[in-house]
Amino acid sequence: MIEMLEPFGNGNEQPVFRSGPVKIEGFSFFGSDNIHGRFILQDINIRALGWRMADKMEKFFRESSTLYLTYTLEVNFFRNEKSLQMIIQDLALPGSH
Repeated sequence: MIEMLEPFGNGNEQPVFRSGPVKIEGFSFFGSDNIHGRFILQDINIRALGWRMADKMEKFFRESSTLYLTYTLEVNFFRNEKSLQMIIQDLALPGSH
């Protein structure tokens, strides 16, 4: 789906999406220094990753289980499996967006 919009670059920037309110069921750190974060989203079977955003994601998750997410989408290939994942660019609490 997202591949139909490629190639991205000068003159065809990667689309940025905003969704919310999104229910967050869980949060976890990952990476060698735990600087990256992962949300488990309710009713949405997609990985939501935040590169170098773990502290901010944890703080927001502790404040509210419902957030607004700004993200890009990318196709991930891992162990011969293809999946769509959200790459979080920003997040906001309800009422602050």
